[in-house]
Amino acid sequence: MRYPWWMALFLILMLTSGCWSARDIKQLSIVSGAAVDPGKQAPYRLTIQFADPTAMVRQQERPHPYYVKQAEGYSVLDAVRNISRRDSRRRLWSHMEMLLINEKLVRRENLFRLLDVAQRYHEMRRDIVVALVSGTDAARFLERKVEPPLLGGFVLRRINQESYESGEALLTTMFDLLLVKYGEVKDMLLVEARETEGDVSFNGAAVLKDGRKVGRVDFPEIRGYLLIKNLLKSGTDIIRTKRGSVTVWLEGGKIKTKVTSLRPLTFTIKGMVKGHIQEINSSEDFSRISSLRRLERRVAREVTGEIRRSLRTSQRFRADYCQLGNLLAQYHPSYWKKVKEHWSDRIWPQAKFRIEIHVRLLHSGRENPKGR
Repeated sequence: MRYPWWMALFLILMLTSGCWSARDIKQLSIVSGAAVDPGKQAPYRLTIQFADPTAMVRQQERPHPYYVKQAEGYSVLDAVRNISRRDSRRRLWSHMEMLLINEKLVRRENLFRLLDVAQRYHEMRRDIVVALVSGTDAARFLERKVEPPLLGGFVLRRINQESYESGEALLTTMFDLLLVKYGEVKDMLLVEARETEGDVSFNGAAVLKDGRKVGRVDFPEIRGYLLIKNLLKSGTDIIRTKRGSVTVWLEGGKIKTKVTSLRPLTFTIKGMVKGHIQEINSSEDFSRISSLRRLERRVAREVTGEIRRSLRTSQRFRADYCQLGNLLAQYHPSYWKKVKEHWSDRIWPQAKFRIEIHVRLLHSGRENPKGR
């Protein structure tokens, strides 16, 4: 009996198939985090934190699944090659969680050029979290020991994530950097990591103008930025009243920004922020609709103040880190072409703002009560 040629080919493939590209787990190292600092013998010192897969599986016998390798180089890629010469294991970059940059480097050179190799390397995911480190070497964060292992990159990422979800910090990924790099406005905020009383904290942000650090902002400006960009997940405000105080939990909202005038250049920012009353330390009765509305107006003034403060700080640094210039370029391209060259230095600092924010609060997590 004769078989069709395709059946013969199918049988051959079935017999010869297998994991031909498989590697022994002992020959692999998983990159968990990386840090770039100024070097002593060369411009850059690269620190890579590896996770040993065999140690992770057998933690009782080998309780330290992480190890660190360092090398200097005349570029970041040069430093990577120097590390490769000292470690025979194959590196897996696809599991990298955190990239830390010493803020001294970003003061002296453009961040986008510094990270050019990381942005081009196809094995690195675009959701890697990028942060600046102030006050100490970035490598210190990857070398810190906790019980039992080193402080892993995934732990640093989780700490950053929790700070971001509470409205106290930013969370910047490689994808966010690419959006800025190829956008019209090259200014941005980038989260900073610091050592605070022996712990790692993400509680500030560097102001980057054309990829270089020109200043720093803290909580009020950061939350104002998150509100403008519709990135606020949650946040807490303590509102003083005539008879005490009320703790309000904000849960984000929807804010829109429009260009409403070109002469003078004016941006109108409108939107609604939602939340609920979390704690009452006051004798006021917020089950009354009139009292609740007064509280909402007080919270709205606080939110408006944070947004305005962030915008004014941005103008003071002459860095449009909210990227409102991108909005202008999108809806008024001809005007943008005229002002693009001098946008951050001349045009942006003179821009005007109209801010109209409304707040709606739930009482005890329920819908607003009916007025009496």
